[in-house]
Amino acid sequence: MKKCKECNREYEDPQTVGDFFGICDECYKEEYKKIEYNKYIMPLLAENHLSTIEQMMKVTEEQAEFIGAVAKFEAESGTNEEKEHIIEEFFDMIQASLGLLDKIGLINLLEEGRIKHMAKLIERGWEFKKMI
Repeated sequence: MKKCKECNREYEDPQTVGDFFGICDECYKEEYKKIEYNKYIMPLLAENHLSTIEQMMKVTEEQAEFIGAVAKFEAESGTNEEKEHIIEEFFDMIQASLGLLDKIGLINLLEEGRIKHMAKLIERGWEFKKMI
């Protein structure tokens, strides 16, 4: 049995999204909307003049650049500059993907999808190292 940090109730099922935060599912359903449990790390860009096809190509381009940066890092010495380049390309890939979701009108499903994704990972037995 575990005790919820929010309501002090005891709960049994440790394999839930709420349990990752140390709270029961009932509290998680209400509390996840608070900034403590839902920290935004990426902006959604205001103006995107690319077509859907162009935005899909942008996602593919950024993904290739990210994979290329990782491959170079693995093949070579792994300098600080290469580490910074990998992180830059990672965020470019995420930014382009967010732009595509926005372009096709699905950006408002992102939070619901994130929660479902976390639940799926838990159901499949994955353990979380930390939330970022």
